[in-house]
Amino acid sequence: MSFEPLKSVLVALDGSDRSFEVIKYIANTKLFKKNQTRICLFSVYEAVPNYLLDLSMDPQYHTSYNEVKQWELQQKRNLEAFLEKSKSELIRAGINEGDISVKLQKKEVGIARDIIKEALNGYGAIMIGRKGVGMMKYVLLGSIAMKLLSGIKDMPLALIGRDIPDTGKILVAMDNSGYAMKAVQFTAANFSGTKNSVHLVHVIRDDMDTPPAITEQFINEIVPSMNEAKSHLIENGFDEKSVYTKILTKQRSRAKAIMDEADNHTIGTIVTGRRGLNKVVEFFMGRVSNKIVQMARFNAVWVIT
Repeated sequence: MSFEPLKSVLVALDGSDRSFEVIKYIANTKLFKKNQTRICLFSVYEAVPNYLLDLSMDPQYHTSYNEVKQWELQQKRNLEAFLEKSKSELIRAGINEGDISVKLQKKEVGIARDIIKEALNGYGAIMIGRKGVGMMKYVLLGSIAMKLLSGIKDMPLALIGRDIPDTGKILVAMDNSGYAMKAVQFTAANFSGTKNSVHLVHVIRDDMDTPPAITEQFINEIVPSMNEAKSHLIENGFDEKSVYTKILTKQRSRAKAIMDEADNHTIGTIVTGRRGLNKVVEFFMGRVSNKIVQMARFNAVWVIT
């Protein structure tokens, strides 16, 4: 499978400051201007539960019902204002107003499931903030983002952190799997033709003093994939001088080594294959991709299927 440039993206917003970080990332990311990607700003608000609608007819509960109804209307007004603010920010950043649409709806089933349902209407990817309204300070990943990770199986998902460095640097987490090559193909299709640079990083874990000969074997096994990935990026528009390869050895944690590499080089965007991402992600465990998603508080992580 090869990727084409994104034609349309569903941007899920909840009105929070963390949610607005998604807008800031889009405004600073040249791919949306270069590809003239259609962007839908999408929000879901809580409606008055059906059982309360029956109570509205009872004079005893009329006042309480009206208070809840006003709460619903205020939610809607707040989100309408937030969506307009978000749209204005994107236009100010140079994105064509005609490429931006806004959709606000009442919750139908559940917020995450409503986002997934909307995403199936022909979008090429979903973008969402790592955390949103009401998230506790020390929760690593918001509940909606977690549910999307578990529920989205067939399209790219971007989880946007806060204070992302606008450096035009992208890190692709590499291994020998087809998942990693899909991440490379996505990067080539969507980030090439700009001044972006790409860091292809592979990490060899060593927690038992692996003999040098074995480490050398691991290096020899990954080199062909790294070369193939670099060639693909260059053939699809990246400057050869802007594509870097690095193999890190003697690392206790692959995910931590990747995050350290991103921090050391002020890399804002990380692209990883979906390998290992499934429902057990809710236990904050799993393979490298899962752990990167949990650790990347100050990055945008694109999870590629």
